[in-house]
Amino acid sequence: MAEVEQTPMSEQPQAEEAMEGAEVAPEEESERNEVGEAEAQEAAAEGGSVEAAPPAEASAGVKRKRGSKPLPSLESLAARIKALQAEADQADAAVTELEAAKIQRLKELEEQLERERASADAAIAAKRTSASSKRAEANRASQEYVKKQSEAALAELEASIPKKPKNVYFLFLSELDLKGTTKERNKQSQELWNSKTAEEKQKYYEKAKEDLQKYNDWCVSDEGNKILTERNTILKESLAASKEALAGALGGEDGQPSQAAKALETPVKRSRPAPAARTAPSKEPALDENVAQEAEKADLLPQLRNLFCRPDVAALGKSHQELLDALKANKGMVNAAKHALLSA
Repeated sequence: MAEVEQTPMSEQPQAEEAMEGAEVAPEEESERNEVGEAEAQEAAAEGGSVEAAPPAEASAGVKRKRGSKPLPSLESLAARIKALQAEADQADAAVTELEAAKIQRLKELEEQLERERASADAAIAAKRTSASSKRAEANRASQEYVKKQSEAALAELEASIPKKPKNVYFLFLSELDLKGTTKERNKQSQELWNSKTAEEKQKYYEKAKEDLQKYNDWCVSDEGNKILTERNTILKESLAASKEALAGALGGEDGQPSQAAKALETPVKRSRPAPAARTAPSKEPALDENVAQEAEKADLLPQLRNLFCRPDVAALGKSHQELLDALKANKGMVNAAKHALLSA
């Protein structure tokens, strides 16, 4: 029978001191227990008594720490800090990138909005221009309508008005049949007129006076007064419409038509003024006595009566003396004096 070698008693304290503080793993302890049991069984089979070794867990002074973990080293902590700082830097970079993308997107949206605003403003301006053009065209058409309407009414009235009588000099010219240029004919007629005596000129004065009297009688008659009043009203309305058209052409406020221009779009029938009081036909118009005497001395009385009786001249409200002065300034020419008065 083999003898089991035992540890001397003197060596046990040293072994126990060496084992103090050492940590025994559970697997190592299990192996030791299995070896001890195997040796005991082998000794029993050979018939010897072998003193079994005490179990590992019964050993005094052996301290075991179960479930404890080693503390991390400084190097691992430094590596961990460095990794976290790198992750933070990456997150900051991502935030910066997102903010830059946001700013760029907002800038693009603002530019797009500005382009759309400019496009809308251009479209509005084009439509406003088109509307102003159409409105101006409508106003011109309305003015043309009023003009045609006035011309038609005037033509109808003019057909009912007798022709204005000729003055003395033009009665004399109507009898002449002169040849040559206008300048030559004017010179010849002037020489012929100046060569006439007062008695020879008298028949022309009487004819002019007679024609003028007939014309004046018609002017103050009921028929003449009505026709001339209507004619004056149409002339005043046409003149006012022309002034409004000129003002519109020069430009209105904000490109909008004036109230008068709007009124022209649909002509409104205007009430006729009340007819003047009936007066009995007189042989001569009521001229200022002193002015009439001055005109007679200047051989301009028939011309003064003719000018005085004209409706467009009467509408000016000029004094008799102003009419006579205009005749003198235009050498007795009624039409020239009338134009001078109207253009003054």
